[in-house]
Amino acid sequence: MSYATPSAVILIGVLFPVLGSVAVSLRFYTRHSQKAEIGIDDWLILPALVKNPLLNALAPSPTEPGSPWNRFWSVFLGDC
Repeated sequence: MSYATPSAVILIGVLFPVLGSVAVSLRFYTRHSQKAEIGIDDWLILPALVKNPLLNALAPSPTEPGSPWNRFWSVFLGDC
């Protein structure tokens, strides 16, 4: 039994990085419009924004038979 369909995995994999990019863009826009100083915390968001989609692309798909994610969830959820 598969809990995640391939289309759902792709949708979440695309939607969340886009939402994160929008949030970071709004943060920089707000700092600029309020003429507030852009601090180190703002700049450290950028590498994380790039890193997360790359790691998602390299992660094994939870929809593959025998995927480590399927075994992980079956241990915690059992046969729901």
